[in-house]
Amino acid sequence: MTREALWMDIAMSLSSEGVFSGGRSPVVLLLATDTPLPYRVLRCAAQAGVKVIVLGTRRAKLLAFSRHCSEFILCPVDFVDENISVVLDEINRIAGERAIDQVIPGDGASTGILVRIKDQVHVRCFPLPSAVAFGRLNDKAKFADLCCELNLPHPKSMLAKNIGGLGGSG
Repeated sequence: MTREALWMDIAMSLSSEGVFSGGRSPVVLLLATDTPLPYRVLRCAAQAGVKVIVLGTRRAKLLAFSRHCSEFILCPVDFVDENISVVLDEINRIAGERAIDQVIPGDGASTGILVRIKDQVHVRCFPLPSAVAFGRLNDKAKFADLCCELNLPHPKSMLAKNIGGLGGSG
């Protein structure tokens, strides 16, 4: 299934559940800490007819110039653990002010934050794994260990404690 088809399925399923009244387009809040991957999510959502508002960090500011971004809101803090309560407050504030239907992460860092606060967000969140599962899948060494445990093929990997452990001249 293509990304566009996936987004269309999501938009249609939300629409059929009566989330959107009066024939309005779904409105999502896209969380972004960078530009490349969130830009692709933004384009897919827009192609599915979803209105996208971006809550992003300084590194994601280029998304504001996309024709697919209906509004860019600069988050006052980075999406890191020590700012998690501020990020949650921003999400809930924006969701209330802008009639957000769903919050979606656009990259690994925003997914890592959203998996930990999804139960405290006042609107629906995109389906996400548990924080423990995401942590295991988002770390190359832990993911390789999981593949070994499940006897699944995976690329060879190694964990270097420092740059010298890579065999380079450092």
